[in-house]
Amino acid sequence: MSKSIKNFNPGDRNQVRKIIEECDSWDGYHGTNVDGDEVWLFVQKDQGLVIKTKHAAKPKWWECVSYDADGDPEGVTYEPTAELEETMEDIKRRRVS
Repeated sequence: MSKSIKNFNPGDRNQVRKIIEECDSWDGYHGTNVDGDEVWLFVQKDQGLVIKTKHAAKPKWWECVSYDADGDPEGVTYEPTAELEETMEDIKRRRVS
């Protein structure tokens, strides 16, 4: 079960570090960031966290930013949302038929 979070600011290193430090072993958060975008946070004690953000400008992609245990960003990847995956499956089906 996920915890709720509002107005999360991934640019605030102290806020990121606090979430990592307060984690017992593994936690998940769902809510919004300071821009009102949908976010998921996946936190693992002493490992860091991943923040998945669905930006209003690109609602079919999750921006996934990894942070180390100290709250420093490590890298960014992108994953399709379920909506985009369904759209891609529709395109594949049309090509086959």
